[in-house]
Amino acid sequence: RFNAAIRKVREMIHSNELGKIFLVKLTWTNIEPFFMTLDILFDLAPHPFDIVNFIFGKSPEEIACIGEVFRKPFGEEAAFVNAKIGHILINLEISWITPEKTRRLVVVGDKKTVFVDALQQKIKVFNNQSNQYYDLELPAADALKEELKHFLECVDKKEIEFADGEVGAEIVRLIEIAKES
Repeated sequence: RFNAAIRKVREMIHSNELGKIFLVKLTWTNIEPFFMTLDILFDLAPHPFDIVNFIFGKSPEEIACIGEVFRKPFGEEAAFVNAKIGHILINLEISWITPEKTRRLVVVGDKKTVFVDALQQKIKVFNNQSNQYYDLELPAADALKEELKHFLECVDKKEIEFADGEVGAEIVRLIEIAKES
């Protein structure tokens, strides 16, 4: 919610710049030592689920997940989550066993496709009609600093602007559905 590239993609979706959205793919991976009391769904999945909620203003209606434990007795270390919002297909790849730290978002529309490197806060746009790529220039935000600043403003104004406890509860609900699946 405070990442400049994610905010820009949300703006592009809401202004119909990408056209009708077909699919969304989020890749959240990095190598981690295994955690005995934690699993990948509760560690990494909240971020992509929140991004989906933020850019579309709603949660998936359907969720199916497959995951696996590799280095410990229980608790998934990698998982693929498939979901839908209306006719939009959503895929999340989350992993603690993939060496490269990746925070990537791809949104495919009928007009344009965006490729987002959320770590670098960079966006590459593919124009589906002209078959040409171009980079969007945008200043990177210090997401953690922006989030803390926003929190203090909310406390000061006694107003919630971006996310409240209900959004957090909804993300936990989605993770629980994915785990059951």
